Amino acid sequence: MTRMLKPGLRLGLVAACLIYVLWGVDFYALGQALAAFSPWALVFVAVVMVGDYVCMGLRLRFITGSRAGLTPIFNACILGLGLNNILPAKAGELAKALYLRRKANISLGQSLDAVFWERFFDLNALLTLGFGAAVILDQKMLIIPLAGLVGLIWAGLFVLRLWPQASRFFIKPLYFKRLKLLATEVTAHLAEHLNFRFFLRLGIYTAVTWGLYGVQYFMFLLWGAGLSLSATQATAVFLIGAAGMAVPSTPGAVGVYEAVMVTALGLYGIGKEQALAVGLVFHTLQYVPSTIYALALLARSGLSLRQIREEAHEA
Repeated sequence: MTRMLKPGLRLGLVAACLIYVLWGVDFYALGQALAAFSPWALVFVAVVMVGDYVCMGLRLRFITGSRAGLTPIFNACILGLGLNNILPAKAGELAKALYLRRKANISLGQSLDAVFWERFFDLNALLTLGFGAAVILDQKMLIIPLAGLVGLIWAGLFVLRLWPQASRFFIKPLYFKRLKLLATEVTAHLAEHLNFRFFLRLGIYTAVTWGLYGVQYFMFLLWGAGLSLSATQATAVFLIGAAGMAVPSTPGAVGVYEAVMVTALGLYGIGKEQALAVGLVFHTLQYVPSTIYALALLARSGLSLRQIREEAHEA
């Protein structure tokens, strides 16, 4: 029953978002808005996007202690991003860990440790951006749940730093021996990274990664789509759009992202057709190339979607 409920909820969310964004749309005006994008701007946005992916790879390589070359690390990043577009529950992150184990000779425990630090520092970046959006939109209550989650994780890491033996209380109840061994390995790798120098360098990598993400938005909104937005308004749209992509919803945030962009741009008087065109084109740039590249990597790696789904379900 539960396994049927989750897909049903996701389909319901997609349906609700599509109804919201398509209701009352003038499709002729939508077509004109789509045709008005600057091709050169889209090319430059794509170049910056690739640079952002490279930066993600450098960040992951730093976390794993430079134990693998940039190519397998870069491929692992794109595999995770691309499969998150088509698999539920962020299963692309597990695929990334499995790929690193197979292609970069990095243990599963260390791979999961790296995935944790990537996502956790992304959460911190999202919290920072969310605070900025809350200030701009005067909606500070919106970031309280995220702030609570991030604060709780930091508290857990602080406890692990001061009392490493505390992890035994969480590992001991685990029933399966292999799971205990994996949890012990992941905890050990986490403890190795609990120092200021690691946090500072990872914070810099994360800031550059998210900075390039912001550059993509600004280029796309102001140059590609030619929207008349102030710097503050463009920043707010970026913050809201980034949150719409990052918050767990449907695979690849299909439907959800378009609804978020229509809402965000509507706050500044952008018509529904033009806002929907912006959401569709930018989402396509984010979604299609990475997904195609990920599926090609998957075919060459020996992994399968079925295997990833099964291991994600077990996890």
